[in-house]
Amino acid sequence: MLASPGNCFGVKQGDRCYSNLQILVGDAPRNGPGDLTHWNLVEDSFYGLAAAYGVAVLMGVVNTSKSMHEDKY
Repeated sequence: MLASPGNCFGVKQGDRCYSNLQILVGDAPRNGPGDLTHWNLVEDSFYGLAAAYGVAVLMGVVNTSKSMHEDKY
């Protein structure tokens, strides 16, 4: 969630989005234009972190399902 885009002002003109982490921790504006440098490492890691989160949720659901079936028998 923190790596997801937060302020995408000017994205249609080719500007990058500020991440929610940079908005919360740094000095990036919540909305409107900003002239701060972007935290590219955080912004570029969004898709990888989202995929890792999806895998973790899937593993949790599978493990919970297995433990529920074992308790019944």
